[in-house]
Amino acid sequence: LIECTNQSNVSIPELANALLERLSSSNWVVVFKALVSIHSVMNYGNERFTQYLASNNCNLSLRNFYDKSSVQGADMSRFICRYSAYVQEKAFAYRSLAYDLCKVKRGSDDGALRTQSVEKLLRSLPVLIAQFDALLGFDATPSELSNPIINAAFLMLYKDASRLFVVFNDGVINLLSTFFESMNRKQCREGLELYKKFLVRSERLAEFSRVAESAGVDRADVANLERHPTSFLEAMESHLAQLEGRRISRSNSSNSIGSAASPAPPTAAAVSASAAASAAPVSSASMSEAQRQALLMEEQRQLDLLKAERQRKLASSSSGGSGSQGATKQPQQQPPPQQKSNDEDNLLNLMDST
Repeated sequence: LIECTNQSNVSIPELANALLERLSSSNWVVVFKALVSIHSVMNYGNERFTQYLASNNCNLSLRNFYDKSSVQGADMSRFICRYSAYVQEKAFAYRSLAYDLCKVKRGSDDGALRTQSVEKLLRSLPVLIAQFDALLGFDATPSELSNPIINAAFLMLYKDASRLFVVFNDGVINLLSTFFESMNRKQCREGLELYKKFLVRSERLAEFSRVAESAGVDRADVANLERHPTSFLEAMESHLAQLEGRRISRSNSSNSIGSAASPAPPTAAAVSASAAASAAPVSSASMSEAQRQALLMEEQRQLDLLKAERQRKLASSSSGGSGSQGATKQPQQQPPPQQKSNDEDNLLNLMDST
């Protein structure tokens, strides 16, 4: 079927309609085969097939399907309903965006969502999230994946999940790089909600990946996701509160002061600079006065902590040393605060690696 979509003498509408007719069958075997075939052709066949399904608003959702002819049919009906919901959402996403999210360029500086304008990005991400949610809704357990038919469908879905999440990452990198610089108040509010949804989907994909590993997916192909730093979310919320003229609670700021070796929480300016590293540098003129003052205060606090730590080490070495060894031994030099590793510098590398 995939090869047929590239033949000039094969009618795409006839091929699509022939598969759609099988979805009206009451036999779960026929319906499941038709869904797998449609999904495979959408992924690997000619794009004209997906265009036809999207432009004609074909109904692929089988929410009320139920094969009561056998016990196995009743069990498989649940997965047919879930699987069809994703295939339907995949076609709807193409109709909304005019491209397949699983096929666009991704994972590089010139990725499709990484180079979109703010307006297009805020329209694309909700569509991507809807497709991603429909995929994660398949929700099979490791014991259920012992069924080879469910397992085959799950593996196809996992490949789509990996592609979609890389595209999602590209969109979030673009979102972070423009959030503090070029978004207005309404766009920042939308962007903050989208970033929160991204964090939730990251957790859900981690669970999905663990199930995939139990299903026989090679461990090297399983997405290794790490928790994103909360400092970015806090900085985004603070920036939005500033735009809306709301007061920001500083009750937790005193708790953030720890030892000199622990990195300080990032300021909004630091988050903006880190996120924009993949796109364009942040100029000091583009930062607000509040952001500049916050950054200077943070640097001064780090410097004071390092000085205090160095004085303690000097005092301990002079009291514990003896003879010429104590006189010649130099205290270990502390690294400057700029060289400390922090969560902001690692976020873009984390996103690119997934």
